[in-house]
Amino acid sequence: MTPYTLLAKQAIHYSHRLWILDENFRTEDAGSLSLTSTDLVMTNRFDVANSSPHLGRAATVFSDFNFKEIAEYMPAAICYRVSKERAVTNRVLNQSASRLDSGGMLLLCGEKNDGIKGYVEKAVKQLGFDGAIEKQGNLYIATLTRNSREPAPLDDKQYTHLRLINSDVAAAYLSKPGVYGWNKIDEGSELLQRSIMDEPVAINGTALDLGCGYGYLGVGLLKAGWQQIIATDNNAAAVLACNATLTENGAQNFSVVAADCGSSIERKADLVVCNPPFHQGFGVESSLTNRFVANAARLLKPGGTALFVVNVFIGLERAGAQYFSHQETLANNKKFKVIRFS
Repeated sequence: MTPYTLLAKQAIHYSHRLWILDENFRTEDAGSLSLTSTDLVMTNRFDVANSSPHLGRAATVFSDFNFKEIAEYMPAAICYRVSKERAVTNRVLNQSASRLDSGGMLLLCGEKNDGIKGYVEKAVKQLGFDGAIEKQGNLYIATLTRNSREPAPLDDKQYTHLRLINSDVAAAYLSKPGVYGWNKIDEGSELLQRSIMDEPVAINGTALDLGCGYGYLGVGLLKAGWQQIIATDNNAAAVLACNATLTENGAQNFSVVAADCGSSIERKADLVVCNPPFHQGFGVESSLTNRFVANAARLLKPGGTALFVVNVFIGLERAGAQYFSHQETLANNKKFKVIRFS
């Protein structure tokens, strides 16, 4: 039984259900939800938002979990498999407490190591819910009822606030909770940015950042002299943050586009850069890397170059050989490696 199967089982008697779906959700889980036209799906993942054929008759909202965007919708129940990042989960729980009327239901699910017990305890102690948690197999499910107590919000790290995360005078990186690795500069991306500086810049050329996060590599492209930049990410928070970062650094001819591994992008690029994730939610998803490589090959102009950085244990070379005729390792610091494909 998956967390979503269990949530659906507990929620079957409610109508007007708000389903909060994040990167843990898989389209194969959709059938178990039995969504109806009175349900609403809110997701921070572009691929989930665009999987409407799998989500039945429910309306779908792509959002950085901003409940103000669904102010007209009053759910009788909110169904949520807790997220990997604590700030995201606390953000959703805080808004759930504010949105539900007295008597409204909050259904939470997760595994023990997801922190589900702690979230339920805080929902009862601080957010004005009554109820308890029970174990079913390796999963835990809580059916909580909103009472009349005023909620005391959980710490969501000022979720909506974009903030400067570096002291580098040469660039400004704005980020926020909800973006993967939001409060640090990734070591692999640093290595890749140095390689970007060594690449020739095409006259009137276009550079594409697949999986842009808060825009670290996009700034690298800007500093290297690329005048036209496309950045894309599957995550709503990343799209917001990357837009802010590129704007803050003076970029003018750029666009930040929500897309799943770049699959909906059509514009070709002279240079593609990518630091692909291999985790999806609480799990490991090795196929993500292959999808990024495939889309990089599809989106490169003839004679173009793709630069990837991955952990040294990721067999990117094998994936790249399926799509590119040439590859070269540009850097390897024993933790990360940068590979050029052409």
